[in-house]
Amino acid sequence: MINDALFFENFVFTEFCFTAFRHNDISKGLSLHYIAYMREGSCNIVGENYSFRINEGDFFYLPKNFKYHSYWSVGDSGVVRFDSYGFKTLPRRDNIVYLPQKISPFEQAISINQKLAVSKSTDLYSIGLFYQLLGALINRMTCVPENRKSAIVQKAEAFMRENSDYKAADIARHCRISETGLYDAFKEVRGYTPVVAKHKIIVARACELLMATDMSVEEISSRLGFGNAAYFRKIFFRETQKTPREVRRESVF
Repeated sequence: MINDALFFENFVFTEFCFTAFRHNDISKGLSLHYIAYMREGSCNIVGENYSFRINEGDFFYLPKNFKYHSYWSVGDSGVVRFDSYGFKTLPRRDNIVYLPQKISPFEQAISINQKLAVSKSTDLYSIGLFYQLLGALINRMTCVPENRKSAIVQKAEAFMRENSDYKAADIARHCRISETGLYDAFKEVRGYTPVVAKHKIIVARACELLMATDMSVEEISSRLGFGNAAYFRKIFFRETQKTPREVRRESVF
């Protein structure tokens, strides 16, 4: 029963209707992926790296963690109305990263959405229709090119080597990509997360300091931004299978 309940909580289907101009600030990022269909009115989506206009009859996709501002304008009927389908996971085995985008309407997608829009309840029938809609749309959606992922990872790692105080959001901003896109790029290209990449870079720098200076482990730990030496030693051993003392002992000055 608990697993069943958790499954249905992965989806939020609804219809939105505004009767006047509206500005939404989503600068904290979306908690879900969204597929939507604009029935009436229009909208300008303005993100740091991706901006586009959605007109009546367009589908659009907004990825999880995407940060943006939206500006909704009423149509000739005096309202903004759109169908919204939120979902927690984009079910692809190849880890392709899709950009925020509008998707031109076509007969198959419109037909499926007409059935899905009748009921916004997240029952098995509606979820089945939603996956039919997603399957129809995804083949027409623009993704991050494969070669761009390697470039993203290289740019991110260069940023991490040149800076000491940063968060994943800072790396993503530097690479002009969402945090989700950043994590997906690392997972595909390196097989691990940006956090692990950060630790590998820090440990490599620590090894240089251990071999080239007489700084204590505590001093190195503090210099590299760790709150305490115990956590630094834990990360160091995980990456090298050696203690800082062992690495220093093996070095030749």
